[in-house]
Amino acid sequence: MEMSLWEQEGVGHPAPDVETLTMSRKERDRMKIMAGVKAKELSQVQAAELMGLSYRQAKRVWRRYQDQGDAGLVHRLRGKPGLRCKPAALRTEVLKFCAQERYQDFGPTLMAEELQKELIPRLAECPRDLRSAETYP
Repeated sequence: MEMSLWEQEGVGHPAPDVETLTMSRKERDRMKIMAGVKAKELSQVQAAELMGLSYRQAKRVWRRYQDQGDAGLVHRLRGKPGLRCKPAALRTEVLKFCAQERYQDFGPTLMAEELQKELIPRLAECPRDLRSAETYP
């Protein structure tokens, strides 16, 4: 049985119970700073200055890092839809309405006016975002 180069070096794929975290550069920097605090190379006051936070906020970050590990530094809304996001059913309804032959040459502003008259009076903003997201995924 042949082993791949990755398996020979012991790198291989991560174990099934390993969680993958997506972190921003700022969050990775905080992780390094918190690792310094954990190793007692930095004080919480120094860490607060390095992160650009107050001492109290740094204490909150440190407490969350102690409780949850690296995952505690990741923004808690990452991966969730925004609060202003329209439901998928509404998006489908608007795109179906825009696809009708009668409305093919309408611009975004005129289309928004037609949507408010004809179909969806609750749609406050212009459908430009919906149409451009559909065109450029």
